[in-house]
Amino acid sequence: MTNAQLLTLKVAILADPALTAHVTIGNHTAIAEYMNAAAVPDYWVWRTSLSRAQIYDAMDWTTFIARSQGERDAFATILANDSVNPSRANVRQAFIDIFSGVGGASLRTALNTASQRQANRTEKLFVASGTGTTGDPGVMSFQGFITHEDVANALAAV
Repeated sequence: MTNAQLLTLKVAILADPALTAHVTIGNHTAIAEYMNAAAVPDYWVWRTSLSRAQIYDAMDWTTFIARSQGERDAFATILANDSVNPSRANVRQAFIDIFSGVGGASLRTALNTASQRQANRTEKLFVASGTGTTGDPGVMSFQGFITHEDVANALAAV
């Protein structure tokens, strides 16, 4: 984590009444576990990796087969790699463009849903944009879990 991120984390830890006792006794492991839990209330973010298998699981194949050959070809191009990054606006726009029109609505909805996940408390701190709703998921600038060492470094940051 950068120093700026550590300072942001420090402020969040010190401001959360649920962590006061853990801060007082220096229980960095408990603080990390708390910060790694799902954000409350639910806070939705764009996945940074959506696997081919996740995409296949979300697909309505009958609807997909009914799409034009150009749309299917464009989608195959997206799937040339093992995963895509739906946190990137151009990937989300590609899903919209490829499955445009009334016939593609169910596929757009399915891909939009598969492209989102719930953030943990730490990830929510570092959202670059978005409101965290399923209609406007956040784009993360930090992803993953923190360790007790991260907590110690954050609390020592100046």
